Amino acid sequence: EIILLWSFFATSLGSLQSWRKAKGELAYHTARVKAKEREREVHTLLNNQISYELSLITKGMAISHS
Repeated sequence: EIILLWSFFATSLGSLQSWRKAKGELAYHTARVKAKEREREVHTLLNNQISYELSLITKGMAISHS
């Protein structure tokens, strides 16, 4: 009976450790995905700002040459 109880305990502990590891890996993956999304958003905002400023410069040059 003690061996059976110990076997159950060891199996349960192994399952708990596997679950914790899987949960940790999921949290890590989720954090990486969110970081990449934020990075893309920042790049998009920066590209939009640069495009807008270049359009103003180009319009200013076109007006001054007219």
